[in-house]
Amino acid sequence: MKKELLTGILMLMLVVFGGTNVSAKEIKAGYHSVGLAPAAENDEEEISATAIKAFRKMFSFASNENWYKVSDGYIVKFVYEGIQYRAGYDAKGRWINTVKSYDATKLPADVKYRVKSTYFDFAIVFVEEINLPYEIGYVIHLENDAAIKKLIVTDMDSDIQVLEAYQKK
Repeated sequence: MKKELLTGILMLMLVVFGGTNVSAKEIKAGYHSVGLAPAAENDEEEISATAIKAFRKMFSFASNENWYKVSDGYIVKFVYEGIQYRAGYDAKGRWINTVKSYDATKLPADVKYRVKSTYFDFAIVFVEEINLPYEIGYVIHLENDAAIKKLIVTDMDSDIQVLEAYQKK
């Protein structure tokens, strides 16, 4: 039950936060970005003070962040040490989740081992780590000469779910 709930939340977040339909070339070139309209420049009133305060507390290391007003809250994006961060806040400014996007070199070793032990003939080209209040999950993008796959890996058990799979021509 818990696994299905987290899987459902992960898939919903992919839809809400712009999905992950990017090519390996875009990822390698650093073009992976969510299509959002930024909040009005220098308009602090557009962003909840509670969200800003929560953000500063949780991400004290962040700089050059960009805030976005969305229908049900706020998203803030920034890059730190080569990792792209997207943090979501509800309309009242409470933290909902954080999505960290990075390459395989930053993937935790235990998660990498779980994926590579099953998908040993695929390269990990991109990772989205999804942090929820009490859970962490990963959307892992794999590629080889014949196929592209997107997996969901949770930290709750050893099951790996295939989210999407495509054959190359």
